[in-house]
Amino acid sequence: MKPKLVDYDKIFKKKGVLTEKISVGTNIQQISNTNFFFNFFAIILIIVGIVLLCYRKKRKLKNQRLQTQKIIQFYHDTNKFD
Repeated sequence: MKPKLVDYDKIFKKKGVLTEKISVGTNIQQISNTNFFFNFFAIILIIVGIVLLCYRKKRKLKNQRLQTQKIIQFYHDTNKFD
């Protein structure tokens, strides 16, 4: 039993050699930078958000003390004449 070989030249077309010359004065299309700017501003917003959250976390204990002091002061002011 002999294998039947496939003639690839009949199935696939050969690519021709490019004979066109590229001219020096071709038009270059400018790529839009909107995606780059959108990503850049999104990263800046994320960084600013992280900085604000860290600042808020640092001031949390001080704000709690200030609020409890105000509540205690209000309680003493209202019950002063009892």
